[in-house]
Amino acid sequence: FFWKYCSTFDSTAEGNIGPVSEALMADLGASQTIYCPAFPENGRAIFMGNLFVGQQPLAESPMKDHPLTPMRDSNLMRLLAPQVRGAVGLVDRLTVAKGADAVRAALDALQSDGVAHVVTDAVAD
Repeated sequence: FFWKYCSTFDSTAEGNIGPVSEALMADLGASQTIYCPAFPENGRAIFMGNLFVGQQPLAESPMKDHPLTPMRDSNLMRLLAPQVRGAVGLVDRLTVAKGADAVRAALDALQSDGVAHVVTDAVAD
């Protein structure tokens, strides 16, 4: 099941991404879900769980001083954790670069450790 969330991680730490994900997981009977809010073509990349805006971590980008929703943390796992009840983990770039089998093994290992919400790195389309 693919859910295109229109809320963004780069505009507010509080949000509905986590609660909506958990509601969908409950309705679908899913025990784990993946978050990858990267769009490298538009300058949004995830590396080691941190959101980059162009060449800058989110917390060093102009979003850090946004008058309504300043973003002072680039780490998506820390941003997501308060929005969800389950544990949050990471499949990093090195694992992603090894291919689908490595990603599946990492997801399985995280699930065995009780991780329900997984951020995945993406630095290229």
